[in-house]
Amino acid sequence: MRFGETLKKIRNEKNDSLRKLASKVGVSFAYINQIEKGITPASESFFDKLLTIYSDKKQELSEAYCSEVLPKQVIKDIEEEGIRLKKLDLEYMKMKLYKFDSKKNGTSDYIYKEMVIPMNTINNNFEVFTIEIEGNELENFYDKDVILIEKTENEIEMLNKKIIAIEINDTVFLRKVNIIKYIPYLESLNRVYKPIKYNCTEMKILGVAIGLLYRDLKNLKF
Repeated sequence: MRFGETLKKIRNEKNDSLRKLASKVGVSFAYINQIEKGITPASESFFDKLLTIYSDKKQELSEAYCSEVLPKQVIKDIEEEGIRLKKLDLEYMKMKLYKFDSKKNGTSDYIYKEMVIPMNTINNNFEVFTIEIEGNELENFYDKDVILIEKTENEIEMLNKKIIAIEINDTVFLRKVNIIKYIPYLESLNRVYKPIKYNCTEMKILGVAIGLLYRDLKNLKF
């Protein structure tokens, strides 16, 4: 049974009209009608909301949805192996995403947008935010890379060789910590700029880069 047919069957079982379900999900009733008729594919966000509304029908909805979004051979292999499909129950969180222009010496400290990621992507015992790179001038980073930054209370001496986000004169920078003869230096990832000495009274460590959340593989050259 197609996903649209499955949705219509479940909706009727729950005595939900098109308008009533549309109101619950936050979409137009015409959109749901097109899905049920097989004219328009269901978006992942719509599907996720359905699983919340019809939580007792997760298995049935998931199998119908996967049958349309997965390749037929994959579905055939799954059926032959007797594997039951299900949508994973993941908690999500929104985090701040700042823009970092690699052509400049720092980034304006403002929220560019919000990013939603599964909670199992990170250790949720810590406070985190993200930075999106613009341009290809930063060593080891590419345009549109999204870096995960974990806030830290560690002193600079504990962060040797780490990439950190640091605030200097109300501007945020990405810098690599390099301690030479007990003196901490902040090295730019853009070699145009010279290293500077760390000054704890004028600089504030915001966090440490702990991972790469997104990278457009088209930027990589093999």
